[in-house]
Amino acid sequence: MTREIQEIKEIQEIKSIKEKNPWKEVVKKYVDSEFLYSETNDFVCESDREIIEAFNQKVDDEYKYHLNVPAYPWYGNPLKANVIVLSLNPGYVEREVVIAKVIQNIEKQYSEGYTEHLRKMLTFDCDGFLPDDKGAHGMTYRDLANLHQSWYWWDRLNKAFVNNETGLTFEDVNSNFAVIQYIGYSSEKYSPFKSGVILPTQEYMKELIKYLLIHNQNVIFIVPRNVQKWNHILGNLWDDERFIVSKDYLGQRFTKSILGEDAFNKVVKAFKSKI
Repeated sequence: MTREIQEIKEIQEIKSIKEKNPWKEVVKKYVDSEFLYSETNDFVCESDREIIEAFNQKVDDEYKYHLNVPAYPWYGNPLKANVIVLSLNPGYVEREVVIAKVIQNIEKQYSEGYTEHLRKMLTFDCDGFLPDDKGAHGMTYRDLANLHQSWYWWDRLNKAFVNNETGLTFEDVNSNFAVIQYIGYSSEKYSPFKSGVILPTQEYMKELIKYLLIHNQNVIFIVPRNVQKWNHILGNLWDDERFIVSKDYLGQRFTKSILGEDAFNKVVKAFKSKI
């Protein structure tokens, strides 16, 4: 196969994985900043709705999926990342709801870069994990993202990878990092579906990971949570040395002492590699 034919094939396959993306329909509801917290809309894929609503009717409040805040099936752009964390599901925190309401009430010039980043994430069109570190009058879009997320990922990525030993800057990490969730909807605590139930969006997530394993030889997956469930849903895809199991289930931290030296060095090498 010539180089030109190979490139055409790769473009067609990227187009295909984007076209199959079930979250495209949800983006249509992400208008202005209203979607950060909505009292009128829900942000659920229609193919998931029946299962999610039936689940929510049966479980205690702490396990219910909150559909009036953004869905995060992934964060960042998995198609442009070499280091991808496979997590469980987004946490629902009342503090972040309060912050979302504050963001909704500030002038659009301050928030539009952040909300646009979230929209582009769901269609694989954003360029990094956190939005650009720019904005109006000294308050950046990245500031809003960090505030909204309680500085969760900024803290973990900086402490693990941005230092003289690795030689990585935060921009090196930010441009090459993503998170994929086992379930894309937020809850205070996780409770599994009954045995055998899989969301249609989870089927797509599996297809996405298979695509990444085939088409990005530099990709590394870090699995800090839900290891058995990831193993089960991925099946024989799991039998790949590019999956690294972390030792920090609750904190999702990725220092050398937690990942182990060999695994940590693999991750640093992946950050420095080009897709």
